[in-house]
Order: sequence, then C-alpha cells, then structure tokens
Amino acid sequence: MGQANYLGTDNGEVMLFSDTYAADAGENIVSQVVTARLNFVDKYPDLEDKFVTVQGVKLVYVDNGAFSVVGSVSIDGGENWSNNTQTIGTAGADGKIKSQTFSFTATGQYFNFKFAYTAATGVFHIVEIMAMINDAGEHMEL
Repeated sequence: MGQANYLGTDNGEVMLFSDTYAADAGENIVSQVVTARLNFVDKYPDLEDKFVTVQGVKLVYVDNGAFSVVGSVSIDGGENWSNNTQTIGTAGADGKIKSQTFSFTATGQYFNFKFAYTAATGVFHIVEIMAMINDAGEHMEL
C-alpha cells in the first residue's frame, strides 16, 4: 500500500494531498507551519522559570524556487504576531538545502513560530527551524 499525505483545512476538514492541484477554486493556497508553544527547557533546563530573548529564527529549506515567505514570532500563544517577510530560494530552483535567518527581537517565557507562503504554484519545503536565543533573566510577576 502506498504512502499518502493529508492536509487540514481552517474549518477542520482533512483532505488528501495532491501536487496536481495548484489553486483552490482559482484562489492562492496558503501553506504554513506553526510550532507548538515552546520555552526551550527541554534542551536547556537552566532556562526553567526564566525569560528568554529570541534574536532570530533560522529557516532551513529546500530551494524549490524564489518565494516570498513570512516568518513570525508570538509571545502570547498566537494572539499577536511580529512578522518578517523575506524572499528565499533562487529563480533557478537548484534543489539544494539552504537557510535564511529571519531577525526578531522578542522576550518572553513562551514562543510560537510561524512560516507562511501564499501562491498558486510551487512547493514550499521546510527542513528545520532553529531559534537563536539568549537567557534574559529571572521570571517575575509585575
């Protein structure tokens, strides 16, 4: 039996992925990934109960062409986003793994990251997302 990929829609439907479709009823398709809420303590236990400053996020991707990508960070569970739009890849689409840094300065305890691409054609292929962080001190209630 072959492998199949599925996508979820905004209204909760699950659809079979097919690369033969390039648009949705003539409208561009939004392709995005949103991380879970992160505090980095799984990798850095000493950050427990501390503020963290994110200086940027490195997006590792496969060069499938030149795309305008919106990278975003949220410190409030996804209610508000700080955005940084950059063009990644090359017009030649050499298929090589490359990276692009999206600069942010956000301080908090918990973070979500989002990367989005909107178009009727193309393949947006993320390999890895890496946050560049610094310890910003003890957490305190104000």
